[in-house]
Amino acid sequence: MIAEEKIQKELENKFHYLAGKVRIQRVRRLWLEVDYDKFRTVFDFSIDQLGFSLLCAITGLDDGERLGLIYHLANPNG
Repeated sequence: MIAEEKIQKELENKFHYLAGKVRIQRVRRLWLEVDYDKFRTVFDFSIDQLGFSLLCAITGLDDGERLGLIYHLANPNG
């Protein structure tokens, strides 16, 4: 199992509502969609348990009907 698959499995096992929402885009790239009210729990787990300790950027999105944010996280190994 590659690192991305391991992280995907850990997230989906811990947070059942993420099933099907964690996508491996390519090597070293995971995307997941989290509702606002659950974001902090998933974010804290990613920092505390998965080793994502670097916040590289926050990108804002406006699709005309709602606003969204993309948090770009990394671990010390990239």
